Amino acid sequence: AGKVEEQHLRTRDIINVSNRYFNPSGEPLELDSRFWELRDSIVQCELLMLRVLRFQVSFQHPHKVCSDDLTKPIIDNIVSDLIQIYTMDTEIP
Repeated sequence: AGKVEEQHLRTRDIINVSNRYFNPSGEPLELDSRFWELRDSIVQCELLMLRVLRFQVSFQHPHKVCSDDLTKPIIDNIVSDLIQIYTMDTEIP
């Protein structure tokens, strides 16, 4: 929820706060294999939650769909049309 509401919580912050909560007298976690396992686990849980909540976590970019069908002549025509449209606004009658 922190990421969705523009409160950018880093995964490292979540791990550190959780570690301090569950181990108040313990030492801070080292950046070792255990830390990275916890981080990967949190990321996987986050993705699972997003899927359960039906967030679209991956999608196909529209420009990739279009790019397969575009040929150089088609692109040239599009560019020509765009130039014509933009120059219409700058022409003085």
